[in-house]
Amino acid sequence: MTSSQQLIKYYHDCYSLDNSNFGIQNILGSSVINKSFLKDDSFVSGKWTTQEISKTVGEKLEKAIHLYQKEKNFYCCFYFINIETNSLGKRQTVWAPLYFIEPELFFQNKKYFINRTENKVQLNSFVIRYLSKQSGISATRLEADIPKGYLTLENITKLSIYFTTHFPQINISRNSGNQWIKSAAELKQTKVGLEHCLVPGAMIGLFKKSASSLGILNELEQIGNRKTLSRPLKELLYGDRQSKLFKLPKTPISPINLNRDQQKILSNYKKFTNLIVSGPPGTGKTMSIGAIVCDAIIHGKSVLIATKSEEPLNVIEKMLKKHFGLGSLFLRGGGKENRKKINRRLEEILKEAKGSESKKTLLNGLRDKISYRQKRAAAFKNKIQAAKEKEYKISKLIQAQETSFLEDLNLSWLKYTSQKRRLNNLIQEEQKLSKGTEELIRKYMLERVFYFLDKK
Repeated sequence: MTSSQQLIKYYHDCYSLDNSNFGIQNILGSSVINKSFLKDDSFVSGKWTTQEISKTVGEKLEKAIHLYQKEKNFYCCFYFINIETNSLGKRQTVWAPLYFIEPELFFQNKKYFINRTENKVQLNSFVIRYLSKQSGISATRLEADIPKGYLTLENITKLSIYFTTHFPQINISRNSGNQWIKSAAELKQTKVGLEHCLVPGAMIGLFKKSASSLGILNELEQIGNRKTLSRPLKELLYGDRQSKLFKLPKTPISPINLNRDQQKILSNYKKFTNLIVSGPPGTGKTMSIGAIVCDAIIHGKSVLIATKSEEPLNVIEKMLKKHFGLGSLFLRGGGKENRKKINRRLEEILKEAKGSESKKTLLNGLRDKISYRQKRAAAFKNKIQAAKEKEYKISKLIQAQETSFLEDLNLSWLKYTSQKRRLNNLIQEEQKLSKGTEELIRKYMLERVFYFLDKK
């Protein structure tokens, strides 16, 4: 194992530990797919390290594990307790497992099996938190005292004694009698005299990962299996900072005017692999993201924007559509509905690209027009600045005039009003020019996208 792989494995283990409070709330919920109950306790009691499952169940699980590897985990849960929950003001009873393990599915001699591997049996933190609230015993104490591991005869005895002592309100009669639950229907029909009960049974299925760890552990594992790291990761982990040596045009192409700080951000993004931009709200960070996106698109790149929560993504999406005209190219990920929309929109974009008449001469013509207009805009800005300075000087002279010199005062006022009209005209012309340039840039970006797609 290389030093890079060891480092990634370390991060993987740290993140796994940090998210170890993952809890399973409802094994019969709709978010759990490919449910299948084990017919006996051989697997969870430690009698066998592997257990055969039906071919039908195995085939479905194999496909689902591959399809949902980033969204769901394959677990074997066992020993169930019924718990009352309150979700959005609605009370309901759910069945949650006391234990779970992450097994391995494999195919051998035309049969499917699950294997215990080296993963340890874990206590379900959701149940532990519930029991702690009910009894007043700390969660840490419960985790230390409740028997862990596979439920051998010795551990079953310890578990029965512990629940009888500390949770007399929970019926464990089925556990003592080894009345094994063999189906979801049987579990639903379980009737007991007391409010809660602990029943023996085991179920395999795909469970939704916690939102905080969605796909991250999977990606860390994939990165750890690579022999070499990408340049951004090398720079991030080892400080191996390299310049991209990417030549930046003197006047960057952007549908909006950039201030000095935003131009600096655009310049640094082209020079360095990793870049952090910080600043209080309202300082133009989101507009800087838009400028980077536009520049990348113009150079034939695709851009992935990832945010920690939905709110900043909503702001960025609105900005890209409203100010940068990228509504037709922006694809929102996450969720089944958005995936369907992405597939449809990608097909549409590819058709538009193949059917478009985007030629290099057309792009060159648009680029020349944009450059010409940008030069004119720069000249207007110089004139506007000069006019502002002149207006300021005239206004200072007016203030310095004495009231007795009425003729000089009147002449200065005429000069001032004439200069102000000239300044207003310049500003209006510059704004009109900028608006036309923005429209050209939006068209240029779209044509560049179609051009690069058509080339592929």
